[in-house]
Amino acid sequence: MKWIFLAGLLVLTPLLATYLRNHRQYLPKAAFVLALLPFIEMRLNVTASPYSWPTWPGFVKGIDISLSDGLAIAMIYAGSRVATPLRLKLAFGFYVAAFLLSTAFAEIYVPSIFYGWQLVRVLLLYYAVTRASAVERDVPAYLLSGLIAGLSIQAVVVVQQKMSGLAQAGGWFGHQNLLGMASHFIIYPAFAAFLGGHYVRRTALCVGAAFIVAWAGGSRATIGLMCAGLALTIVLSCWQQMSSRKIAVAGLALLFIVAAVPVLYGAVERRSEDVRAASNEERERMREGARMVIADYPLGVGANRFVTVANVGGYYARAGVVWNSVGALVHNTYYLVAAEMGFLGLGALIGLLVAVLSLAWSNMRRAPPGFGSEYSVATVVIILAVAVHSYFEWITMFWVIHFLFAMNVGVMVALRASLPNKRAAGRPLRREPAEPSQAFPAAA
Repeated sequence: MKWIFLAGLLVLTPLLATYLRNHRQYLPKAAFVLALLPFIEMRLNVTASPYSWPTWPGFVKGIDISLSDGLAIAMIYAGSRVATPLRLKLAFGFYVAAFLLSTAFAEIYVPSIFYGWQLVRVLLLYYAVTRASAVERDVPAYLLSGLIAGLSIQAVVVVQQKMSGLAQAGGWFGHQNLLGMASHFIIYPAFAAFLGGHYVRRTALCVGAAFIVAWAGGSRATIGLMCAGLALTIVLSCWQQMSSRKIAVAGLALLFIVAAVPVLYGAVERRSEDVRAASNEERERMREGARMVIADYPLGVGANRFVTVANVGGYYARAGVVWNSVGALVHNTYYLVAAEMGFLGLGALIGLLVAVLSLAWSNMRRAPPGFGSEYSVATVVIILAVAVHSYFEWITMFWVIHFLFAMNVGVMVALRASLPNKRAAGRPLRREPAEPSQAFPAAA
């Protein structure tokens, strides 16, 4: 069946690319589908792996090819070139160099190659968003609408899971922490747009859906960061541009957040104090095992190989990790990257986050009032929230989080290309009209 799927994708992708190239007005709708596909691919088997290790205990288990890849390639072909800022090129190049160095010293290469392929897929999504945005200014708005649709569907799913008796609902993502991390990339842009008066109904729906997802999941990090992130979004949005509407909406939003805190805290309390304490203790044991690996392999053991090395090398055993956790990745992205790609990889990851943060901050300060400037405000909050959340979870390395990250970076680069007095290396985005609410027309 997978070969039939791959053959179909091989045939349909060029046809779709040609169609979008000849009918570029449909690129925004393609962006909507592109944003929705990760949610669908988490639920349905619309991904094939020409070569895979299904039982491999890493975060990538094969050479995966999905509908997202085909659509991204089609959008790249239909789009127009936009220059990538030098800071992003250097940051990503440093990350790839650290990956290649750790792979060169790994005992086996194949699992690391799996992650290398994931990075290729991430680049496809990045270029799909930037190149499509260079042709059609509506692409970022439609992309956000697709993300909102995906999160809204998850809100319905987690409610159904809660009604069936599930203590912590993860929706189609399977785990509440993964869904919570993914929600960072959606709720802050939606909330910032809501503050600015853009797409009020759908963005309000998204904020409500995000609170439902956080409540049903009961993830401590998701709940805490969401409340803090929304408050920071209010501060930065009002600082970037103050208006009477923003003041009124921000005041009501803060009251809503304060009122929701007891409900969200009750969701955390669904797990007993003993269970939460045991979880914290087990996470610390995993980090101790990772510290031992890092001490012995300063250049890393190779991407996607941590669990095997931690067990075969006896690191988890010496750290006292219990038997039912020996197949789990260390619940800390920074420790995981340092163990797999060495200190260079850790520095490269931090550098990449800083590069995107600085780009978003620059856009926020330079962009004229409108949807684009609000999206930049949200991206600043996204990077900060993901950076903090990554200290408690490894899931930043999972493909769906990489995909959402790539889409967001693509929007930031597209916005930068549209800013006044900045020459893009291709056809720039059309400048926003003076009326902010018409900056990106509503998606169908």
